[in-house]
Amino acid sequence: MLSSRRAAAALAALVLCAVPALHAQDADDDRVSSASGARLTIGGFLQADGRFIAGDDRASGPILRRARLIFDAAGDHGFRLRLQPDFGQGRVLIQDAFIGWRDAGRDIRIGRFRPTFGGERTRGSATLLFPERGLINTLMPPRNTGVQATFGSTRAGLILGAFRTPLGDDARTVDTDGDLDIAPSPTEEGLLRVQGAIGALDAGRGLTWHLSALGGAAKGRRTDGTGPARLLTVGQRPIFAYAADTTDPVEADGRRWRAAAGMEYVSRRDAWHLELVAAEDGVRRVATGRTALRHGGAATAWSRVWRGTRAADYTITPADARGAFEAGVRFGAVWIDPDALARFAAPGSSGRAIGTGAALSWLPSASTRVSASYDVTVEDRGGRRVEHAVFVRVQQSF
Repeated sequence: MLSSRRAAAALAALVLCAVPALHAQDADDDRVSSASGARLTIGGFLQADGRFIAGDDRASGPILRRARLIFDAAGDHGFRLRLQPDFGQGRVLIQDAFIGWRDAGRDIRIGRFRPTFGGERTRGSATLLFPERGLINTLMPPRNTGVQATFGSTRAGLILGAFRTPLGDDARTVDTDGDLDIAPSPTEEGLLRVQGAIGALDAGRGLTWHLSALGGAAKGRRTDGTGPARLLTVGQRPIFAYAADTTDPVEADGRRWRAAAGMEYVSRRDAWHLELVAAEDGVRRVATGRTALRHGGAATAWSRVWRGTRAADYTITPADARGAFEAGVRFGAVWIDPDALARFAAPGSSGRAIGTGAALSWLPSASTRVSASYDVTVEDRGGRRVEHAVFVRVQQSF
């Protein structure tokens, strides 16, 4: 609670300190600029969900899923800065906080942000048709701290990055007086992504493709009993979890990598994507020694817009006051290497899971979305286990 209050106070102080140096451009414009030419854009969105997970009362009920403010600053010479705090789920988190430089053909950023890896994972949360991303989202890297550089254009591009990430969420605060606490050992990873496009993306239609690889090493131990990683269903229930053995714990140790390949087609009406992901995590136990957990996943989805147009970034603009509709279906699967499953899995973990779902959204305006979705996930646990998940969301952007 104390850390949340400190974060909120720091954010308020930042905004209050910035205001005197800025003047409004227009009474109805959310941009402000300084005398030196820097421009600040303030935006954000709020997502209120109703959830029902059959057989799991703890995961069912209302939730403020995301409540984000987005501060984007840009200078005349390519300088940029983003700060994105999130006040959803009764907590305060800084999702994005980076500085960078961008011009034609180059985009460099340093700080905390989501690595450009995979397909659906790189889409903005405010443009999602399904309230929650699909099964293979749990194979994707989380927001990390590091540096990333993008070269090229929408036709052909190369992305390079380097990241250093604590293994857990319990990294201790650094004392600015010099009395340093020992933080958990980190993972160190490098990113390589090659991407390209065919078609008129500037007109909101075209085919894009990507090949992404993220690899490095991990060394350290999680002490919270959950192991170094786990896979989750759409309803946030564990598919696979590492054994929580205090006498012979599972350690994240050794090589780790992720690889993804995908393609995506976007037009003014339709959108479709296909993606394959493979991953390996180095793990170790004192009794059984070091080995690797190999896992992977696949996903495909299709959606269509009626009475509106879709932009290349998935933003939908209604054609008239009646609003636009978007509907779609998806299919996904994840699987675990059977040998590692036998060595490291907690009781009840699955070797594979398959999921499918359908969703419908109504957009009375470009900034408002009302969505409903239904997902079914079938897990193989030596027998079948089925999860039924229903989500309803009201989203407002500004």
